[in-house]
Amino acid sequence: QLDPMQWIQQLQLSGAEQGLECLQASVTGIDGNGRGPWHLRLSNGSELSCDWLVIAAGLGSSELLESLGHSLPMEPVLGQALELQLGSEPPAWNGCLIWKGINLVPRPNRRLWLGATVEPGAEASAPALAELQNLKGTAPTWLQQAQVLRQWQGLRARPSGQPAPVLEQPQPRLLVVSGHYRNGILLAPASAEWAAEQIAEG
Repeated sequence: QLDPMQWIQQLQLSGAEQGLECLQASVTGIDGNGRGPWHLRLSNGSELSCDWLVIAAGLGSSELLESLGHSLPMEPVLGQALELQLGSEPPAWNGCLIWKGINLVPRPNRRLWLGATVEPGAEASAPALAELQNLKGTAPTWLQQAQVLRQWQGLRARPSGQPAPVLEQPQPRLLVVSGHYRNGILLAPASAEWAAEQIAEG
């Protein structure tokens, strides 16, 4: 079973071993037209130059593209999830179950991941979280009696008026890899492969 947080951490470590550099700064400006190097101004006062620019900034992609004259409207969709400690053994099953759009993911030591809600906008809803925990009114006794160990939430970027994800080249040497909505972890490898192919083909 793949733990997404551990997977991301291992990707960062592997990338660092191959020369990946992570900068704790945001992009405040982009100059270029694809016929020469791109120039990026960062919030820490520094600048970067690159031959290819890949915009993969989730909801922030819209603003970056707008500064270059491109439109990519996206909507925030909040998702909440729970980690539960089960007091008794649930019915045995292999892998993740999906019930009415809710994922039930068994974890070691009688723990369970439950998620995630689909809430348009950026504000978390307590009723939506309660509905998640009781499986929209269908939770069995063993789930109703479970203890909440952890609750977390995040924003997904959903493209407006087009399918997710957005894999486009709006102008030379500019790639958009964004708007994966609920499938970022699942589609990340294929998206990265697509971007690498575009750059390799020039």
